[in-house]
Amino acid sequence: ANNTLRSGVDGKFKKGQTPANKGKPLPDEVKEKIKGTQFRKGQRPHNAQPVGSESKIDGYWKIKIGEPNIWQLKSRHEWERIHGEKLKPDDVILFLDNNPDNFEPDNLIKITRADLARVNQDRLRGDNPELNMAAVNLARLKTLAKYKQKKNRNGKKSE
Repeated sequence: ANNTLRSGVDGKFKKGQTPANKGKPLPDEVKEKIKGTQFRKGQRPHNAQPVGSESKIDGYWKIKIGEPNIWQLKSRHEWERIHGEKLKPDDVILFLDNNPDNFEPDNLIKITRADLARVNQDRLRGDNPELNMAAVNLARLKTLAKYKQKKNRNGKKSE
């Protein structure tokens, strides 16, 4: 429509520019229209969840751990509670039986994102927990081998 010509007008506010209605009061009819859409300080929405609430989102359980809106995957929360250690951002919790509703301690395993990538690339996951554990161990071995190989390529010879 503009034949790829730029007029210099983009309709955006420039830094430091003041809006045309700054300091002017809202008309009464506008105040009435927006009255039901504004929250007062400290007022909570009707659908706010209390801390400890659980919700299933995209097939995985999340638990609310703080206000105002701090959620964590329940599998990570359970792992930290059971093992008493804080997970790093690179850590992932894997369900050995592929059932995201089973939070038994022996069904949850901590792996790194690199190991998870190897498991997924090689399509090693199934419904058998023992085979999945073997797949995780194989992925860890492959990741370690790649790391050592990369380290040797960069001029650091190991004996």
